[in-house]
Amino acid sequence: MRLFVIFCVMLFAALPARGKPTLMRDALLNTLNTVIARRHAAGDTRIGLVRTGYFPGTATDPHLVAFQQEQIALDFLGPIKAAAGW
Repeated sequence: MRLFVIFCVMLFAALPARGKPTLMRDALLNTLNTVIARRHAAGDTRIGLVRTGYFPGTATDPHLVAFQQEQIALDFLGPIKAAAGW
């Protein structure tokens, strides 16, 4: 059995003023990219990153709705198929 790790980073809408939350997301993305690049350089291809779109929910509920969850699942489909060799 092979184990794969696939990280997901949701691309948030740009903030007009680059505040702390945006800087923290940028730092997280940079850290993940660094770790993944190091693992790949060491020959470990079982780790990857999926970047999804920005899904703000609805005007009355900031949580993802079913359609948006489906879009994220589709973003994962290609990397999962590639990792699993489908």
